[in-house]
Amino acid sequence: MLDGVPVNPAEMAQGVAILPPSAGPAEPDPANALLLM
Repeated sequence: MLDGVPVNPAEMAQGVAILPPSAGPAEPDPANALLLM
């Protein structure tokens, strides 16, 4: 995900749903990135 690029909630949800729960902490998660902002 590039900074400054708007993200559609539907696309973000799809990306998060595809990632397994164990991959969340290991790699930058779009949802976590938005929450950290």
